[in-house]
Amino acid sequence: MEFRETVRKLARFGGWIFRDARRMDIAVFTLSAFATVFIYLAAYRHSPIKPRLPVEGSGWWAWHDQWKYLQSTLAFSQGNLEAGNHWYLPGYSLVGVPFVHLTPANPFLIPNLLCLLAALWLSGALLAALVPNWRWARIAGWLTFFATNVAYSISLNAWVIPWTTTLAVPLVLLCLWAVVKVVSGEHPFVLGAIAGTAGSLIAAARPVDALVVLGMAGATACVSLLWQRRPFRSVINFVLGGVVGSLLAVVLLATPYLLIHGFYLSDYVKMSDRIGFEWRLLPMRWVTLVISPYPLFPDALGRGLAERFPWIISGFAGMAACVMVAAGAAARFRHLIVVSATVAYFILYLTYRDLLPGGLWHYGNYHYFKWTLVIFGIYSVMLFRELFAKPMRQSLAVGAMAAILVVFLFGWRASIQAVGNFEASVREPRLIDFPEGLVGIHEGLAVPAIGTWLSFYNGPHAIYQGKRYWVFGDYKAMPYPGGFVILPLRHFPSGPAFMHFAVDVTLLERAAVKVSQHLNFGLPCWFGRWSHACTLALPLVPEATQIGETLSVVESRGRFFTFDSWDEAELTGRWTNGGQASLAFNVNVPEGQGLRVEMESQAFVPAGQPPTSVAVTVNGEALAHWAIDRGDPRWFSVDVPARLLRPDGNVIVRLAIANPRIPLVFDRSNTDTRELGMFLRNVRFELAPPGAAATSGQ
Repeated sequence: MEFRETVRKLARFGGWIFRDARRMDIAVFTLSAFATVFIYLAAYRHSPIKPRLPVEGSGWWAWHDQWKYLQSTLAFSQGNLEAGNHWYLPGYSLVGVPFVHLTPANPFLIPNLLCLLAALWLSGALLAALVPNWRWARIAGWLTFFATNVAYSISLNAWVIPWTTTLAVPLVLLCLWAVVKVVSGEHPFVLGAIAGTAGSLIAAARPVDALVVLGMAGATACVSLLWQRRPFRSVINFVLGGVVGSLLAVVLLATPYLLIHGFYLSDYVKMSDRIGFEWRLLPMRWVTLVISPYPLFPDALGRGLAERFPWIISGFAGMAACVMVAAGAAARFRHLIVVSATVAYFILYLTYRDLLPGGLWHYGNYHYFKWTLVIFGIYSVMLFRELFAKPMRQSLAVGAMAAILVVFLFGWRASIQAVGNFEASVREPRLIDFPEGLVGIHEGLAVPAIGTWLSFYNGPHAIYQGKRYWVFGDYKAMPYPGGFVILPLRHFPSGPAFMHFAVDVTLLERAAVKVSQHLNFGLPCWFGRWSHACTLALPLVPEATQIGETLSVVESRGRFFTFDSWDEAELTGRWTNGGQASLAFNVNVPEGQGLRVEMESQAFVPAGQPPTSVAVTVNGEALAHWAIDRGDPRWFSVDVPARLLRPDGNVIVRLAIANPRIPLVFDRSNTDTRELGMFLRNVRFELAPPGAAATSGQ
């Protein structure tokens, strides 16, 4: 009886909530907010890289950006305004100051959560402003944000780890909401002031973001008011409100900046200005950053933004659909405000010279696009609404338009092609001459070398040309199988040049190769890499290996190439570090014969855990599955049929580790945060037995 009475009470309570729209909205948001807090704190608690102390080197405070945030916050809390302690603009660092003593290991824990909750609320408010006649708009906005930014672990990770974009997201959403409401005819001065204040405050952490959002949204709103022939005083009031709000924000921003740097540009601002943007990079960046970097960049974790965040695809389609089928000028301009700001921002950052596929996932630079992911989620919902809430004929038209746009935008892949040897000479182990100068912005130079991923990507290294020198932001040395590829990020003048590495690189006495970057219309490499079009090209070829040879993965560095997620070599082998790792060999196999590849391996398998699962793909075809249990090293083999062996002799083995493990998770006294899977020691090659099939291990 007590149970039935409890059920009846809950039913009456639920009915009381659902009978009133406002109460229902409050209930949904409250539940979403509580779930957000719980999931956020759980993700923070279980993060293997969270800091334990507010000191450089602890957890993510070992990273450059995060340490600079903390250093500035601690300096502010102590009243220290020396410029050397404040690298970035002060906005994000200041929000952590009140929490220095409350959460000392991470002063950004609570501010990040508050920004996340604010963005949750504003996503519903923005969607309701875009489609004011849709009863479920707020709830749809909240649930969309929750699904794409909270429940989705990759997105949530960019909120848990301190980034300046965390402060920018709610400010961007608030600015867009205010401008959209103005177009609907509401309180132009007040909303203009809100938009101006919020949009300008974005500059506290992200000045370029502020210029793009406030500029595009504000300009579109003014055009909208004039287009709709609203009273001219509405436009004046909106502009005056925006100016007043912006001036207020500028005063707030200028005070700490002037106290630190005076009337001079900070070193960070000067560095950012020097790097700048290159519009000629846009087509290639669209493909390699948004769609897929593979096969042009095989060592960039192989994913584009749209593959990791698939609602980007439906979001672009939804934007186009909403702008084209919106009923009336006011509705169309509401969408244009958000779409113009989002697309302009997205395009701008794709042209940022220092944003490349390698850093997108290795360093978490996908956080640059954090607020646009919210907008793409909203417009994905709008797309489905247009498809299923409209008459059949209109739905078919929207669907056809969306499909055409998706094919046109996302039906591309980027590849690399060797043009031929390029004149270069190694003068010292870390210095190489290019007597004919450098190549163009859509080309590259593949240089044979041995070094770590960081030594290629981050250096330090520089290119010298006459009295000028070039550093990161002018070019990038992208790690590539067999060495690295120099990619110009701006136009270089003609004339001899040389490149110098400071540490951790050994240049090989082999020919450098000129390469060209190509864009091809067709199926991207999302659906597997078995097709010929997605076959990896190797401008640098490993030294030939004979049947019967055994290669040590530590000593035979010129005989094989490693790429994807490998850790640095140890005394007896190398760990895979992540879910995917690849190797390339050049093996002389008699025509018509198959090849057996054998690998001496062991795995990190804590007590009580299942074996490490490794799927083996050779030259684009899945051939074997290995289950590597704990214990001493064992030999595992895969047989490659003759039909899969390439004429150039290259054998590319891709290892997909389904369950890599982090030692720190299983032993809190261990500080190792690598995602360990398989430890490879040696590789040997034999002819495959006649008629042999792929094997699972021996």
